Amino acid sequence: MTLNACIIQHISSEADSHDNHDQCLPVNDQTETLFSQLKHNFITRVGKKYGCFDTEGEAQFAASVSDLCADSDLATLSGRLAEQVFNGLKEAQQSLSAYFVFGREKVAEEEFLYLFCIQLTEALQISEQLEINDTQFLNLSEIGFALRLNISQWQANEDKFLTMYSYRLEKELVKALQDIIGFTSTVNANADTKALINSIQNYAHQLPEEKAHDVRSQAFEYCESQHKAGEPIALDELSRQINQDEPQQFQQFVAEKVEEKPKPEVIADAKQLKALVKMAGRDKEFTLSFNSNTLGERIIWDEDNDTLTIHGLPNALKAQMKRQTG
Repeated sequence: MTLNACIIQHISSEADSHDNHDQCLPVNDQTETLFSQLKHNFITRVGKKYGCFDTEGEAQFAASVSDLCADSDLATLSGRLAEQVFNGLKEAQQSLSAYFVFGREKVAEEEFLYLFCIQLTEALQISEQLEINDTQFLNLSEIGFALRLNISQWQANEDKFLTMYSYRLEKELVKALQDIIGFTSTVNANADTKALINSIQNYAHQLPEEKAHDVRSQAFEYCESQHKAGEPIALDELSRQINQDEPQQFQQFVAEKVEEKPKPEVIADAKQLKALVKMAGRDKEFTLSFNSNTLGERIIWDEDNDTLTIHGLPNALKAQMKRQTG
């Protein structure tokens, strides 16, 4: 990781005015630890949205960020952006008191600007006098709102250079922050992931069952690793991963046999990816989940009689049933 600059601004929309912090943090082990934890928690979260700046909107956020290309002064930029967030929240009559961590990073040939919104959490502590006192701390695992701008993709005029995430904030507040930034979604992760999974399942279905299981497992491992790294799933690389002997076979299958073709690069919905290796269902009375490779072995499905026969029940389940039946 190459963290170029990092600064914290405090924003309270309930205040009468906003004072900017004009000094970046020293880039030392403590600062890098803070930034890396926030970045890791952001990247691994599900439910992120992908898009770009709304060119038809009135938000000044993009205009301010454009100065970053020519000016490396993150302190000045963060102050300007914090002022816009403060004024935008006041205008939208939304209440928020939080710390906004701005970080500028360069990875390989790509540059990024991160914005993390975090709040203080109440807790108890034991003092040196062995007394219990109230205290506050930053819970880095619960990022209320975050934004990542891929500056390199923005300059290349791509259409998904922004990544946005929100957690446990009221919808009206998230909408206000989204409007202030001028974010517009350009990716439907649910639909794109569904098309990808259907293509993998159709490809696996034509193979012998043992080979089909390997394909699903290898596809899941690659897709999950890309998600954890915050990277899109590349169809050509996926094709190589699931069949190294014939690395283009899956791509050719998609081109020739799949009606609803997945995109060359897919930003995946992590929850849907589990369908490659898991089967699950529930109703009001029970929930059932198992690895898909057990179907036909430990789990036998009788479609005509609408039944499942399970061989080798988990010990914990058997113990519970014994206690229940006396």
